[in-house]
Amino acid sequence: ALPGVHAVLTGQDLPDYRIGRAMRDMPVLARDKVRFFGEKVAAVAAESVEIAEAALGLIEVEYDELPAVYDPLEAMRPGAPYIHEPDTVRAWATPVQRVADYPNSVNVAITGESPEAMERAFAAADHVFEHTYRTPIQHQGYLEPYACLVELDEQGVANVWASNKAPFLLLNYLREGLGLTRDQVD
Repeated sequence: ALPGVHAVLTGQDLPDYRIGRAMRDMPVLARDKVRFFGEKVAAVAAESVEIAEAALGLIEVEYDELPAVYDPLEAMRPGAPYIHEPDTVRAWATPVQRVADYPNSVNVAITGESPEAMERAFAAADHVFEHTYRTPIQHQGYLEPYACLVELDEQGVANVWASNKAPFLLLNYLREGLGLTRDQVD
């Protein structure tokens, strides 16, 4: 109802489409369940940044606390709470993704030597060390803002400006997720 706001969207307003590189596990806006602090739950289209920010400040969200597991080995054990439901992971699997038989994991194809060749290499090694190492969580610091601007021109073409290191991946997400053709996105 705020003047200057054209739309407020939630995950339920958007097609159910998942994005991600190793696995398509993240909806554009959270649907049914918020999985991490900071996951996007709403989007506002407004006439100015100031009006959009004011509208965002008016949105109230009620969260039900979900059970959490903070150890990756515990998270893969039977009975651990799911981050993503296995059937959803299978439904949105990328063409090269192998979906694991245990929950809360990501499998990627391994390239290189065969398991037999690895066993021969271990057998021929002077020393083989088998330990468990735990390191603190690290994440790169982004220099650019996490932002995107979209403008529809007179021909109905979506012009997208995004701070993104993979522009063609973003283009494919937009095309696949919104059903756009290449000439509809610039």
